[in-house]
Amino acid sequence: MTTAPAFGRIIGADDVADAVLGQLQEWMTAYLAEKARQAGLDADTLPPIRSWDVLPTRTPGGEHEPPACLVVPEGIRGVVDDGTGKLAGQFQVAVVLLVESIEYHPAVRLIGRYTAAAAALLVQQRHYPDLPVTAVTLQRVDWSVRRRNRHQGEGVVTVGLHVPGIVDPIAGPADVPVPPTSTPADPPIATDVQVAVVHTFD
Repeated sequence: MTTAPAFGRIIGADDVADAVLGQLQEWMTAYLAEKARQAGLDADTLPPIRSWDVLPTRTPGGEHEPPACLVVPEGIRGVVDDGTGKLAGQFQVAVVLLVESIEYHPAVRLIGRYTAAAAALLVQQRHYPDLPVTAVTLQRVDWSVRRRNRHQGEGVVTVGLHVPGIVDPIAGPADVPVPPTSTPADPPIATDVQVAVVHTFD
């Protein structure tokens, strides 16, 4: 049984990160196939994402098998009143992509194609089933390739998502029960106390 939220909807960075991750999981394979076709390659040339995760920072650990796609919520960069008393937020989200290749130049091409596909996906697919996103802005796209055991490419696509109704100051109904507060109990009152007075004489 579902009930209306007592205080209106409360949207946080975790909700936005989960929504972006779901969007990427649904569309990324199709966008990688289209990017491959536009590069004159077979549609299945670019391997699908193997590792998905939501992280607190842009620094991934070594436990994600490439190709990997990691979502990093980076908070709210601005809050505005939409004119009705409801607050809209501009959430910043970074999407980190990890690839690897034996040789340097293939790694460069690979990370460039993955970041391009992710950027196009995030800008074009703006309908989020569980999140009222009204606008998406592409803020920055970066990538680099490093040599370790293999050549590892890392790309970062940073977007801003405009989400209305993150807090509705007038949504809470007046009849919401207030959580009880504990008050210290009154000290017990002694009744029917008998006092014995004993006199001693030297």
